[in-house]
Amino acid sequence: MFGKPGTADGEFNRAEGLDVDAQDRIYVADSCNHRIVHFDHDGRFLSAFGTLGDAPGELRFPYNVERLSDGTLA
Repeated sequence: MFGKPGTADGEFNRAEGLDVDAQDRIYVADSCNHRIVHFDHDGRFLSAFGTLGDAPGELRFPYNVERLSDGTLA
């Protein structure tokens, strides 16, 4: 188990869907922080992306994340 409530790196504000890639890296849809958070297989924070909005690179309450066969996130 990892993460805690909040807005900083490795924290969540309504964690929703998640996906795990072939290297066991974890992607979490952090809905109320309007971002996708990326962790290694041990739960260490790697990166996050997204902000509130409707433009490219912006998200509005993401509820799921999925890696497609070409490696992109959907």
